[in-house]
Amino acid sequence: MAQGTAYATNWGGGIGINVNQTAAGGATASVTPTATGITYSVSAIPTQGLRMVLSNSGPDVCAPVTTATGTIPWASFVTDCWDTVPDGGVYQSSDGIVKVQFQVPAVATAGSYSFCVNSISF
Repeated sequence: MAQGTAYATNWGGGIGINVNQTAAGGATASVTPTATGITYSVSAIPTQGLRMVLSNSGPDVCAPVTTATGTIPWASFVTDCWDTVPDGGVYQSSDGIVKVQFQVPAVATAGSYSFCVNSISF
């Protein structure tokens, strides 16, 4: 399915990171960020696109990743960034973060992609 379709059919593939989990595993605790946004570096942006998803105790929020390095302000994360016109709820840093995911959205034509997450900080 092309980007901008219904939530349930808009996923491709990606990678996720638990941000506050011990090396032994188990439950992941929320972290409240203190920076003005999340700074990241990836090796490449797939031709299908890339978005960053934050998970916490509420609904997931996401923002498009349009450059290989940068900082995405917290106000850019919304609950429906895949919509043609995002109009969902906006993330508040006080909501905390449990997981960070980089997702390649599903598209109409199958294809391959390759990218590495070099760094994230917040």
